Amino acid sequence: MRLCRLHFKNLNSLAGEWNVDFESPEFRGGLFAITGPTGAGKSTLLDAVCLALYGRTPRLERVNTSGNEIMTRGERECFAEAVFEIGGERYSAFWSQKKSSRKGAAREWQAPKCRFSRLGGGEEVLADSVSSMAKKVEEVCRLDFERFTRTVMLPQGGFAAFLQADGADRAKLLEELTGAEIYRRISREVYDRTKRERFELEQIRSSQAEHAPLAEEVRAAAQRRAAVSETREKELRAREKTLRQALDWYDRRDALLARRAEYEQARCELNGEQTAFAPQAEDLARAERAAQAGDLYAALTRGRSRLDAAAGDLERLEKDAAAGAQRREDAERRRVSAAEDLALLKKEHGEQAELWTKVHDLDREIESHALRCHEQETRIAELESSFAAGDAQDIAVLAELNQFKFEAEAMNKSLAGAREEKEQAMAAMYRADLSMLSSRLEEGKPCPLCGAVHHPAPYQRSVLQEEELKLHQNAEKAARKVTDLERKLASMQEKIAARQMEHKRLSTMGQTAQRSLLDARETLARGQENLEARQRARRELFGERRPEAEAAKLKEKLAAAESSLAEADALRHQSALDAARTETELAGVREDLAALSGELAAAQAQFAERLKRLGFAEESAWRAAALSEEVVAALRARLEELQRREEALRSQALLLDEEERALGPVPELAAADLTAALEACGNELTELLKNRGADEQMLRHDDECRRRLGELREAEARRRKVYELWSDLNDRIGSASGDQFSRYVQGLTFRRLVRAANLQLEQLSERYRLKVAADDALRLDVVDLWQGGEVRTSRNLSGGESFIVSLALALALSHGMREVKVDSLFLDEGFGTLDEETLETVLDCLNRLRERGKLVGVISHVKTLRERIDAHLTLTPGPGGHSLLSGPGCSRLG
Repeated sequence: MRLCRLHFKNLNSLAGEWNVDFESPEFRGGLFAITGPTGAGKSTLLDAVCLALYGRTPRLERVNTSGNEIMTRGERECFAEAVFEIGGERYSAFWSQKKSSRKGAAREWQAPKCRFSRLGGGEEVLADSVSSMAKKVEEVCRLDFERFTRTVMLPQGGFAAFLQADGADRAKLLEELTGAEIYRRISREVYDRTKRERFELEQIRSSQAEHAPLAEEVRAAAQRRAAVSETREKELRAREKTLRQALDWYDRRDALLARRAEYEQARCELNGEQTAFAPQAEDLARAERAAQAGDLYAALTRGRSRLDAAAGDLERLEKDAAAGAQRREDAERRRVSAAEDLALLKKEHGEQAELWTKVHDLDREIESHALRCHEQETRIAELESSFAAGDAQDIAVLAELNQFKFEAEAMNKSLAGAREEKEQAMAAMYRADLSMLSSRLEEGKPCPLCGAVHHPAPYQRSVLQEEELKLHQNAEKAARKVTDLERKLASMQEKIAARQMEHKRLSTMGQTAQRSLLDARETLARGQENLEARQRARRELFGERRPEAEAAKLKEKLAAAESSLAEADALRHQSALDAARTETELAGVREDLAALSGELAAAQAQFAERLKRLGFAEESAWRAAALSEEVVAALRARLEELQRREEALRSQALLLDEEERALGPVPELAAADLTAALEACGNELTELLKNRGADEQMLRHDDECRRRLGELREAEARRRKVYELWSDLNDRIGSASGDQFSRYVQGLTFRRLVRAANLQLEQLSERYRLKVAADDALRLDVVDLWQGGEVRTSRNLSGGESFIVSLALALALSHGMREVKVDSLFLDEGFGTLDEETLETVLDCLNRLRERGKLVGVISHVKTLRERIDAHLTLTPGPGGHSLLSGPGCSRLG
């Protein structure tokens, strides 16, 4: 993690908005000092970094709506922004807070606002609330606030905290610095997992007791009972089958007797129906004999029908011929009338054509004059709109011109007052300069202005310095005010000149537009007079009628007359054609009528010969015997049905006789005795199956218990192995509080940290080395190599020795962070306790850190340190308890 830029406003004594760019060329050396007198605000720079990242500082645990002690007094807002780089990515952390703007608000401070962003092609906001930002910063930097102030930012009062801590505090610090909380969670998880595995093992053992198997003698007795039950079941089922067969004989006999009764009833019914159908059978025989002459009778009937139809056609055609002659006469009269109407309409069309031409000419002239009048009206409307717009614009320009003149007059008055104030301020400043000059006079020495050697006016140095500074500031302020008013007045006069020119231009345009409007109105009046004259002439000539409509009406009448004439011609032609066709049909029908008469006489003679041969005396006897096809079909179907029923009854009688022979001998027991025996056999079989089912269920349950018990024993063996593994691990690292594994890991981390700190101590001091106490894995002892390797506690060190050892531990912690690479380090105390030789050694060590590419900032007012470090950020106290920040990369933005 490397700090790139720090941007803040109104923090402690640094009032205003400041920016420090740590990527300036002066910081390429890596080592810089933050210097200034005590209380000037050196630690405020470190506070700004912590505030931007975590919303708190080492000296303020929280900054929220309840209080803000870091904002510069008298200001209403403050903020801090830190831009840093980590893992090749650049990030921005921003924090700000304002005072409440409403009087009487419940809280004096508004809630802080935060934003954490990734910078690249564009800003990607990762978090925008206090809670989410703290989590996101810790996720990206892998440092919470405590670890940050132990490895990157070492504040006042916390530099030697790790060195002076006891075992418990040091364990807590190690956990915060190295993120060892995960080992505490692992220890608790191992302890909890061991408890769960023990519980699961006990559950399996208790389940085994719930699945105890049957005793072997009980199981063998149940198996024997089941075998005997199977043998007895076979005997009972054979007995049951025999009884059912015997009982079935009685059922089959009863069914046979019922069917025999049904047969006798059906035979009686069929005999009655056959007797009733005998007359109808004779009618069917005569109808079948008469059907042999049916074809000749059908032909005779068709001949008679054709002859009657031909006679009807002859009568109809004779009537049609008379009607056709009448239609020819009507068509001729209609044609003559249509020709006369058409001639009259053609004459009227010729007379109206000349009038329509005159009306068309007048209509074109009226349309042309109306179009010109409309165009003129449109132009007048545009001129009136343009004139009104120009007039409104001119009024607005005049209003602005008057306003500008009023403001210019006010500015002249303000300028006169400002010039008077400037003259007074300059006079006061000159008087102050004279007073300052008089303050440098010494009694007995001549004045450079008047030469006097006696100077009676005493001089109060501190008062005059403050007054002179204030008078100079007032003079500069008055001069700036005069210059600003003169510039504004010049700008206002330019605006007045521009508005005057615009007013003149708009007045000229308005006069031109008014003349054009008068000309256009005169032209419109003349055009309207011409239009009205032509409209009167048109009304006198043709009224309000339209020539096209009148012509269309007359044209429709002509077309109708021509159509009527054509229809009359067509009707006359069609009448002639119909008369010729009717005459032709009459001749054909007369010929057909003669032929049909001869054919009908021949058919009559042939039919009479057939009737005589079939035994029918005349046609009426034959018609009485002949039946319709439907009646014949119904009678024939009835006869066939009776024949089928007769055949079915013969087959049924044969089948009944056969079944009676196959019934066999009568059983030994009566039907009631057979039923009782069968019921007893069924009851015994039911009881037998019930008892055997209970035994089989008991055996199946015992099989399931034995199978489940085997599975439980296998599961117990597997679970015992897992439990033994977790139990062994729990004995080593598990505990309910999580301390056991955490202390073990912290001990490893502490020993690694001590080795790293000794590597730093080799460069800082030849005298001291660190070691882990033999009786406490988290206690730190110091070995004094100059005293023969004497071991003493870390609390028994002087201030300078404590600083050296603490610095070594801090550097070891900074280098030992595996989660994130720390490329920035800030130290805020302790250099004043070092002698010159040790200070040189410390500076050499810090320079080596610089050579590794780290950015190291040192806060101190030690003179030697300021001389050895080239890059300085200097804080200079000013009036009102405020300080000024200067140095490379520093700029004040407001």
